[in-house]
Amino acid sequence: MSLSVSSVTAYNNCPYSYYLDKIKKLPGKKGEALIKGSEIHEIFDKSYIIAKQNLKKKEIEETPENVIKELKELEPTVKLDHKEQYQNFINLNEKIMSIPLYQEQKLYDKELDFVGVLDRVDFQKGKLIIMDYKTGKSKPIEEHRFQLAMYAYLFIQLHNQEPTHWAIYFSKTNELLIEPISKPAIINAVEHVKQTRKRIEEDIKRDCFNRNRNWMCKWCQYYEICEQGNIYIKKKIYKSKKHLLINKKSKKEF
Repeated sequence: MSLSVSSVTAYNNCPYSYYLDKIKKLPGKKGEALIKGSEIHEIFDKSYIIAKQNLKKKEIEETPENVIKELKELEPTVKLDHKEQYQNFINLNEKIMSIPLYQEQKLYDKELDFVGVLDRVDFQKGKLIIMDYKTGKSKPIEEHRFQLAMYAYLFIQLHNQEPTHWAIYFSKTNELLIEPISKPAIINAVEHVKQTRKRIEEDIKRDCFNRNRNWMCKWCQYYEICEQGNIYIKKKIYKSKKHLLINKKSKKEF
């Protein structure tokens, strides 16, 4: 049972949602923000690949400046809805001025049975930076530290090389947050994964995954299914209460 940052987060937010997705494998209703985010990630990744291919065809040296020039030439092909974030992406590359060592790199650690996809790795001015793109609202880097710590851990396991920094880039606000990696944060993240796996295995054994009712429920891909379940449960409780009342009345009559 492979885990990922998203599945660990999903379980800790709501075990029942995790159960429907990862164990029952029910198709969920994907939100607009999730679909848009996937599209933008794909544009960022593919545009870099196309830019490099174009330079090769033109027999032009692959430098950061030339790659950026090609990225700008690709802008007319980008959907109108995504143009602003694509322009911000170009701005990010102008800030960093380096060609990524890796893009969309798949990571896996067999011992932990944990997977991840790293958006980007750059070597810039003596810093080895692992980076994740976010297409939504900007948040403090602390809120993404678990993900960054796990990606750092997976990167170290795969390459036997330690990144110096990790970063989050918010393409909606064109904001880059970067900080040195934290070894204690990596240790805590790995332990968090191990503890989460234990709880999932316990829930599987007892065949019971709790629902965490909170304000985020409306954005859950299983909101409608979960609501139907609640209606069914309420009806069941109502019927059993009604049955008890009838029995009480019949006992009084005798």
